[in-house]
Amino acid sequence: GGFKFMIAPESMRGASRTATGRPEPDSEHPVESQAELSPRKVKAGESLDMVVRVKMAPTWHIYAAEGSRGPGVPTALKLKLPKGIKPEGEWAGPESSRGLDGQMIHEGTFEFRRKLRVDRDAAQGSIRVLCEFSYQACNLRSCQPPTKENLEAKAMITERLRTAR
Repeated sequence: GGFKFMIAPESMRGASRTATGRPEPDSEHPVESQAELSPRKVKAGESLDMVVRVKMAPTWHIYAAEGSRGPGVPTALKLKLPKGIKPEGEWAGPESSRGLDGQMIHEGTFEFRRKLRVDRDAAQGSIRVLCEFSYQACNLRSCQPPTKENLEAKAMITERLRTAR
């Protein structure tokens, strides 16, 4: 007699998901990221923000962009902008903290933001902004190989600004 318990193999278990339907980060995939443009509707001549949201699994971190000064690969964000969209200023990111190895890191949930300007004569319609997000995820025992994710965000240019006659 006795009881026999069976546990589904990893391949049969569903990854836990956030309220937005995105997977929760875990030890196999310690970084979950997504991009969005805010606001999603903009007029020509106005500005919007590119937002890259990042959520880390507990005990994991990525290295800060402003210099890890060690073996860790620093985080980088590179935009690919459509015609009529230009960056304004640099990326604004979260406060970094000093990891146990002395390198500057990001942990938990955070975001990177960059202001974008829509040209005054930009055509009405959908725009698509691409962002290459590269990082190295580590915990106290190991580091994953450097990773590049291609993120995409969309918005709509609703109308051109009217010029005075």
